Amino acid sequence: MHVFYTPHPEMGYTLNQEESEHAVRVLRMKAGDVAHLADGRGSLYEILIKSPDARSCGYEIRNKIKSEPENSCKLSVAIALTKQAERMEWFVEKAVEIGVSAIHFIVSVRTERSKINLARIHKIAVSAMKQSTNLWLPVFSGPITFAEFIAKDANEQKYIAHLEDENRKLFSSALIPNKTATILIGPEGDFSAEEISKAKNKEYVPVSLGNNRLRTETAGIMACAIAAMKRMERTNS
Repeated sequence: MHVFYTPHPEMGYTLNQEESEHAVRVLRMKAGDVAHLADGRGSLYEILIKSPDARSCGYEIRNKIKSEPENSCKLSVAIALTKQAERMEWFVEKAVEIGVSAIHFIVSVRTERSKINLARIHKIAVSAMKQSTNLWLPVFSGPITFAEFIAKDANEQKYIAHLEDENRKLFSSALIPNKTATILIGPEGDFSAEEISKAKNKEYVPVSLGNNRLRTETAGIMACAIAAMKRMERTNS
């Protein structure tokens, strides 16, 4: 059954234009057809199509099918923008499928791009959420400078993944479930020595994501996957 998205299903009872066009013009839905609706905040509803208008498709909520709690290991990924926008879009798609609480786009001294189309990013995220049946849509913010971000980050655990030669903990060992966490992922040329020093002064713990040198977007996916495994371990223990 097709899943539509609206952030506030109990307000207005109409799909936005994009979802309405898909329902009416692509899926050819008619009055009386049944579909599912996700709110991006953990709930999935069964809805009845009432007025199949391609500009504003009206619906009625029949019942709430399920409501999932937020991730017990809430991970925020603060990731440096990549030179190619497509690589960042790929990261967002896969991170949403795996499950991430927030994605913050940051600009460091070695970042080669300082802008991103947040409207397109949101569209990609919604599509990935619906495809994966993940009922939580992450929070997005930025672009913001590295310095501005670390000055306001208030999560309980704070990590920085970098490639400098020093005694770094494995992120998989350092991450503690049931506490909010942020991990900083650097650009293609890594964070500068000064940025690493500033992060450490703000109590970010240097970590490694493994032995291999990873692309920015791959490192972000690895961090999300590690957090997902932590959640699974806790659920199954």
